[in-house]
Amino acid sequence: MIRIKSAVIVSAVLLTILATATLAQLNCYTIPLIEEYSDIYIRSQDETGPTIHTWGISGDVTESLPFIVWANVTDEGVGVRNVSVYITAPNYTLIEELTYNGSYYQKQMEPFLFQGEYRLQIRAYDLNNNTRTGGYIFVTITSPENVPIDEGITMPIVVTTSVLLAIIVIMAAVMYDKRTISPSS
Repeated sequence: MIRIKSAVIVSAVLLTILATATLAQLNCYTIPLIEEYSDIYIRSQDETGPTIHTWGISGDVTESLPFIVWANVTDEGVGVRNVSVYITAPNYTLIEELTYNGSYYQKQMEPFLFQGEYRLQIRAYDLNNNTRTGGYIFVTITSPENVPIDEGITMPIVVTTSVLLAIIVIMAAVMYDKRTISPSS
């Protein structure tokens, strides 16, 4: 048993000496300067987030119509992974990813349905998960006080229901007039 332990220790010592001698020879070579080669590139890690140049809203958000959120985002490092709009509303938070259309990122949004203040913000992520956040756009939705009546919509409804009601009244009057009274005994 002692012989086996001694053999293992001697083998480990010899292996260490051999490895040290081999590595010492590898470190003796001179390494040429990088200036001598024009095709050597030094890789560096991308630690900066994408650049949000501009972003905004196209369309009138307060008119209860769909609108477009757009952003001009680039990344000088590894490239843009995604661009999203974060919407903080009175009763919920919504995150929507914008799609790239060849020149900028955009997303058509549904109209805001509830009254209150909405806060929109753009966040961009690159392929290394570096993040950049844009400023806020605030939108306040209020209830309209004086809603104009569109005659083109209300007139056909009013005329149609009035004609139908007149027909029903005339039919009831004709039926009332033609009723038969049973002879009294």
